[in-house]
Amino acid sequence: MPNIKVIIGGIIAAALAIFISKRVSAEQQFDPWQYDTDSDGIISMSEYLAALHDFTLEKITQEQLDAVKLLWEGEPEPEPEPVFYMPPTMDVVISGDGEIAGLYWNCAFSVLITNNGEVAGTQLLAWTDFAENNRSYSITLEPGETYLWTLSQWVNFRTVTSVTMYLQGNWAENNESTGVAQLV
Repeated sequence: MPNIKVIIGGIIAAALAIFISKRVSAEQQFDPWQYDTDSDGIISMSEYLAALHDFTLEKITQEQLDAVKLLWEGEPEPEPEPVFYMPPTMDVVISGDGEIAGLYWNCAFSVLITNNGEVAGTQLLAWTDFAENNRSYSITLEPGETYLWTLSQWVNFRTVTSVTMYLQGNWAENNESTGVAQLV
């Protein structure tokens, strides 16, 4: 004769497995926008309260309620950030007439970097100098403040036709500037 306890235990285990699989499946398919009952693209207070009611009835989980709450509260305002700007082309000034030992001209590269953002920020500037050394340093700018980056170097234009300087900042956009020194 079959053991009744084993049969009942198996039935309970099977029912529990079905319940858990349905709940996991429902959680994986949860869309918090289902509470936007008027389809206006906004979760109103009454729509959020409907989700809260479902939570108290254990129809949705805390994580699902939190997802609806985020939509009801709206996206948090992003923190203001510095917005550094550097034009793509440097100013280049060549002075002299090969005056040092009849060979060298002074090449001065410069570019203005401005913080157009609402808050102060510190950013990194990096470049390779004429001796192929990697150089970098940080600058801090207040909102609206401008920094003049400059580099001067003596160049022998009898051995090279031009010298190119690349400057790069570590911010997201408008972060590269190039200058070419060339005798015309």
